[in-house]
Amino acid sequence: MKKYSNIYAFTVMEIMIAIFIFTMWMASIFMVLSSSININNLNKNQIIASNLAREQIDIIRNIRDSNYKTYHKYNWFPNEDNNYEEDNFFDIGHYYKLENNFEERLADTDFSFNVEIINDIEFSEELNFDSSKKDFKDWKYNDFKLFLDSENHYTYEETWTGTLFYRYLYIDELEKSDETVIEDALKVISKVAWYSNWYHEFEMTTILTDFNRL
Repeated sequence: MKKYSNIYAFTVMEIMIAIFIFTMWMASIFMVLSSSININNLNKNQIIASNLAREQIDIIRNIRDSNYKTYHKYNWFPNEDNNYEEDNFFDIGHYYKLENNFEERLADTDFSFNVEIINDIEFSEELNFDSSKKDFKDWKYNDFKLFLDSENHYTYEETWTGTLFYRYLYIDELEKSDETVIEDALKVISKVAWYSNWYHEFEMTTILTDFNRL
């Protein structure tokens, strides 16, 4: 009986070790898969963010080029009635939301876009997305949240399909190395931010100049 008891106990120990090894093996596989999924999601979001940031840059460049062809000032943009007004222009120290207007582009071959100036006092001096998860879940950045429409286009118009992404365009002075401001030129900053496990952002900067500048 004693010999049989020892053999039985040893078998139980082997089973426990085998279970432990199997558990560790499964845990390591899970960690690898989880890490791979997180990396894939991060890469996907970075690609989307870069395209969203580039879209605003492309739009403001197209506006400048269109103004050049129609003999308007380089930093003007038309209102909803496609008319130019004196106060409709990209100005230093302001935040904007730019997006393609796909409905009008389908109806007309002309370049079509939407421009909105953010005049909220909270953003009038300086806006910087930060790493606070609460700020993204709060109302603080709601003006800049992007949604998907029925055609899977990213838009500021609120729909049921919200996305992770927040986007804005900021206009700043263009300065030389000696801090002298360059006239008839703007520094354009397009930024996209999102919160997924932690804070992420993608920023593009370009220079917008007047073709007629001497």
